[in-house]
Amino acid sequence: MDAKYTKEAQVGEVIIIDEKKALEYVVIRAELEGGGTGHGPHDIFPDGWHVEARKLKPDGSYNPKAKTIDFYQSGCFTNMKEKVKVVGKMEQTFVSKKTVATTQNMYKITTQGDEEGKTTHTLGYATGDIEDIRIYFDDMKYYDLDIDEISVVHVNPESVSERKRLLQEKASLEKRLEEIKDLTKQ
Repeated sequence: MDAKYTKEAQVGEVIIIDEKKALEYVVIRAELEGGGTGHGPHDIFPDGWHVEARKLKPDGSYNPKAKTIDFYQSGCFTNMKEKVKVVGKMEQTFVSKKTVATTQNMYKITTQGDEEGKTTHTLGYATGDIEDIRIYFDDMKYYDLDIDEISVVHVNPESVSERKRLLQEKASLEKRLEEIKDLTKQ
Protein backbone atom coordinates (compact mmCIF):
# COMPACT_ATOMS: atom_id res chain seq x y z
CA MET A 1 0.00 0.00 0.00
CA ASP A 2 1.38 3.41 -0.96
CA ALA A 3 1.60 5.79 1.98
CA LYS A 4 -1.06 8.53 1.93
CA TYR A 5 -2.32 11.16 4.32
CA THR A 6 -5.87 11.05 5.66
CA LYS A 7 -8.15 13.32 7.65
CA GLU A 8 -10.37 10.40 8.72
CA ALA A 9 -8.33 7.38 9.80
CA GLN A 10 -10.37 4.16 9.61
CA VAL A 11 -10.36 1.06 11.80
CA GLY A 12 -7.62 -1.33 10.72
CA GLU A 13 -5.40 1.26 9.09
CA VAL A 14 -1.76 1.33 10.16
CA ILE A 15 -0.78 4.94 10.73
CA ILE A 16 2.23 7.06 11.60
CA ILE A 17 1.44 10.19 13.61
CA ASP A 18 4.91 11.67 14.03
CA GLU A 19 7.14 10.95 11.03
CA LYS A 20 10.29 11.81 13.01
CA LYS A 21 9.59 9.02 15.52
CA ALA A 22 8.11 6.74 12.82
CA LEU A 23 6.13 4.76 15.41
CA GLU A 24 3.35 2.73 13.84
CA TYR A 25 -0.13 2.41 15.34
CA VAL A 26 -3.20 0.47 14.23
CA VAL A 27 -6.55 2.25 14.46
CA ILE A 28 -8.82 0.25 16.79
CA ARG A 29 -11.71 2.73 16.98
CA ALA A 30 -12.77 5.72 14.88
CA GLU A 31 -16.06 7.58 15.44
CA LEU A 32 -17.67 10.97 15.07
CA GLU A 33 -18.21 12.09 18.68
CA GLY A 34 -17.33 14.52 21.48
CA GLY A 35 -19.48 17.50 20.61
CA GLY A 36 -21.57 19.48 23.06
CA THR A 37 -22.55 22.92 24.24
CA GLY A 38 -20.65 25.60 26.11
CA HIS A 39 -21.86 28.39 28.39
CA GLY A 40 -24.44 30.01 26.15
CA PRO A 41 -27.24 29.01 23.80
CA HIS A 42 -25.09 29.70 20.75
CA ASP A 43 -21.94 28.13 22.17
CA ILE A 44 -22.07 24.77 20.33
CA PHE A 45 -19.17 22.40 19.77
CA PRO A 46 -19.64 20.00 16.84
CA ASP A 47 -18.64 16.34 16.97
CA GLY A 48 -15.16 15.53 15.75
CA TRP A 49 -13.50 12.50 14.16
CA HIS A 50 -12.17 10.72 17.27
CA VAL A 51 -9.48 8.07 16.69
CA GLU A 52 -8.09 5.51 19.13
CA ALA A 53 -4.99 3.59 18.03
CA ARG A 54 -2.76 0.94 19.57
CA LYS A 55 1.02 0.99 19.21
CA LEU A 56 2.48 -1.86 17.14
CA LYS A 57 5.62 -3.81 17.95
CA PRO A 58 8.80 -2.71 16.12
CA ASP A 59 8.37 -5.64 13.70
CA GLY A 60 4.84 -4.40 12.86
CA SER A 61 2.96 -7.13 14.71
CA TYR A 62 0.00 -6.49 16.99
CA ASN A 63 0.35 -6.45 20.77
CA PRO A 64 -3.07 -6.42 22.53
CA LYS A 65 -1.47 -5.05 25.71
CA ALA A 66 0.43 -2.19 24.05
CA LYS A 67 -0.19 1.47 24.87
CA THR A 68 -3.11 3.22 23.17
CA ILE A 69 -3.39 6.84 22.13
CA ASP A 70 -6.39 8.88 21.10
CA PHE A 71 -6.77 12.11 19.20
CA TYR A 72 -9.24 14.06 17.10
CA GLN A 73 -8.89 14.76 13.40
CA SER A 74 -11.69 17.35 13.20
CA GLY A 75 -13.70 19.57 15.52
CA CYS A 76 -12.61 21.93 18.29
CA PHE A 77 -10.43 19.80 20.55
CA THR A 78 -7.00 20.24 22.14
CA ASN A 79 -5.52 16.86 21.13
CA MET A 80 -5.70 17.35 17.35
CA LYS A 81 -3.77 15.45 14.68
CA GLU A 82 -5.55 16.62 11.55
CA LYS A 83 -3.52 14.57 9.07
CA VAL A 84 -1.87 11.23 9.72
CA LYS A 85 0.10 9.07 7.34
CA VAL A 86 -1.52 5.74 6.42
CA VAL A 87 1.20 3.14 5.74
CA GLY A 88 -0.73 -0.12 5.75
CA LYS A 89 -3.82 -2.03 6.78
CA MET A 90 -4.45 -4.79 9.31
CA GLU A 91 -7.39 -7.15 9.44
CA GLN A 92 -8.81 -8.49 12.67
CA THR A 93 -9.23 -12.25 12.79
CA PHE A 94 -11.12 -14.16 15.44
CA VAL A 95 -9.68 -17.49 16.52
CA SER A 96 -11.84 -20.18 18.07
CA LYS A 97 -10.50 -21.45 21.36
CA LYS A 98 -12.08 -24.88 21.05
CA THR A 99 -9.86 -27.07 23.09
CA VAL A 100 -9.24 -30.63 22.16
CA ALA A 101 -7.08 -33.01 24.10
CA THR A 102 -3.40 -32.49 23.38
CA THR A 103 -0.82 -35.22 23.33
CA GLN A 104 2.74 -34.91 24.54
CA ASN A 105 5.49 -37.49 24.38
CA MET A 106 7.06 -38.34 27.70
CA TYR A 107 9.75 -40.87 28.51
CA LYS A 108 10.02 -43.34 31.38
CA ILE A 109 13.66 -43.81 32.39
CA THR A 110 14.63 -47.06 34.08
CA THR A 111 17.87 -48.89 34.83
CA GLN A 112 18.72 -52.52 35.57
CA GLY A 113 19.19 -53.24 39.25
CA ASP A 114 21.50 -56.21 38.65
CA GLU A 115 23.76 -57.63 35.96
CA GLU A 116 21.22 -60.19 34.78
CA GLY A 117 18.51 -57.56 34.25
CA LYS A 118 16.08 -59.34 36.57
CA THR A 119 15.25 -56.17 38.53
CA THR A 120 14.73 -52.62 37.35
CA HIS A 121 14.55 -49.26 39.07
CA THR A 122 12.53 -46.33 37.76
CA LEU A 123 14.72 -43.22 37.76
CA GLY A 124 11.97 -40.87 36.65
CA TYR A 125 9.92 -39.44 33.82
CA ALA A 126 11.05 -36.72 31.45
CA THR A 127 10.10 -34.72 28.38
CA GLY A 128 12.56 -33.29 25.91
CA ASP A 129 15.23 -34.52 23.52
CA ILE A 130 16.16 -38.19 24.07
CA GLU A 131 19.91 -37.50 23.95
CA ASP A 132 19.56 -34.72 26.53
CA ILE A 133 17.53 -37.07 28.74
CA ARG A 134 20.20 -39.78 28.38
CA ILE A 135 22.95 -37.33 29.45
CA TYR A 136 20.85 -36.01 32.34
CA PHE A 137 20.17 -39.47 33.84
CA ASP A 138 23.54 -41.03 32.93
CA ASP A 139 25.15 -40.64 36.38
CA MET A 140 22.10 -42.25 38.07
CA LYS A 141 22.17 -45.53 36.13
CA TYR A 142 23.37 -48.83 37.60
CA TYR A 143 24.22 -50.64 34.36
CA ASP A 144 22.25 -49.29 31.41
CA LEU A 145 19.48 -46.77 30.81
CA ASP A 146 16.21 -47.89 29.25
CA ILE A 147 14.09 -45.08 27.83
CA ASP A 148 10.50 -45.96 26.95
CA GLU A 149 8.27 -43.48 25.14
CA ILE A 150 4.87 -42.82 26.73
CA SER A 151 2.12 -40.79 25.07
CA VAL A 152 0.46 -38.52 27.65
CA VAL A 153 -2.93 -36.97 26.90
CA HIS A 154 -3.83 -33.67 28.56
CA VAL A 155 -7.59 -33.77 29.20
CA ASN A 156 -9.75 -30.83 30.27
CA PRO A 157 -13.56 -30.33 30.47
CA GLU A 158 -13.66 -28.70 27.02
CA SER A 159 -11.81 -31.61 25.41
CA VAL A 160 -14.20 -34.09 27.05
CA SER A 161 -17.31 -32.31 25.73
CA GLU A 162 -15.70 -31.91 22.28
CA ARG A 163 -14.88 -35.64 22.21
CA LYS A 164 -18.46 -36.51 23.18
CA ARG A 165 -19.75 -34.26 20.40
CA LEU A 166 -17.41 -35.85 17.85
CA LEU A 167 -18.40 -39.37 18.94
CA GLN A 168 -22.09 -38.48 18.54
CA GLU A 169 -21.37 -37.05 15.10
CA LYS A 170 -19.43 -40.21 14.18
CA ALA A 171 -22.34 -42.43 15.30
CA SER A 172 -24.78 -40.32 13.31
CA LEU A 173 -22.60 -40.52 10.18
CA GLU A 174 -22.16 -44.28 10.58
CA LYS A 175 -25.94 -44.69 10.89
CA ARG A 176 -26.50 -42.59 7.78
CA LEU A 177 -23.87 -44.62 5.90
CA GLU A 178 -25.71 -47.84 6.80
CA GLU A 179 -28.97 -46.30 5.55
CA ILE A 180 -27.30 -45.38 2.26
CA LYS A 181 -25.86 -48.90 1.90
CA ASP A 182 -29.32 -50.38 2.49
CA LEU A 183 -30.85 -48.06 -0.11
CA THR A 184 -28.24 -48.91 -2.73
CA LYS A 185 -28.85 -52.65 -2.28
CA GLN A 186 -32.46 -52.31 -3.48
